[in-house]
Amino acid sequence: MSMLVDDVLLLLFLQALRDKDSDDRIQQIVRISSVCRKWRTVALENPVLWTTISGSMHHNLLLNFLDRSGKVLLHVDPGHRWNDEPRTDARLRYAMLVVEWFPNRIGSLVSRGYGPLFRLRDSFHALQRVHGSVRMDNIKDLDIRSSSLPFAFKASTIIVAPRLQRLNIHNVQNLFRVDSPSLTKLVYTFAASCP
Repeated sequence: MSMLVDDVLLLLFLQALRDKDSDDRIQQIVRISSVCRKWRTVALENPVLWTTISGSMHHNLLLNFLDRSGKVLLHVDPGHRWNDEPRTDARLRYAMLVVEWFPNRIGSLVSRGYGPLFRLRDSFHALQRVHGSVRMDNIKDLDIRSSSLPFAFKASTIIVAPRLQRLNIHNVQNLFRVDSPSLTKLVYTFAASCP
């Protein structure tokens, strides 16, 4: 494998990461960058490999991914796991701090499940308190889903996302206002009776 050109090696890495969920992508890129010196060099020189932020990442790994991703847009997926374990909650909080601190670095945001939605709502409200709205200039995909119980945002939440193209909302009450001239796909579903 050491005879492969860096560009071909990068394509193989990208193929290995394709169609994996966020946690699997993160584990896979960490494994890939640990195989040998050449693979590590190619991986570290390509910020596109380090753009996934997950709610299962510990603090140091999250900082490494933020640093290695450079200025490439991030995919934030806090995950759908939720329990009261302090470590899980802290890691979820780290992922949501990325939303608060770097809202213009986010290219896509997926929030599924009740726990991650609580943290997302807190992050949105923190942004709105400081800036008057949730401004995410570069986000193209926003996917917010409550799996079982209806979830409510504050009706006064305003999301300004000039490049937002796809918005998927499921089982969320008090639909927030979205200001996006480029929105091409909106999916809104609400289960009136939940199991």
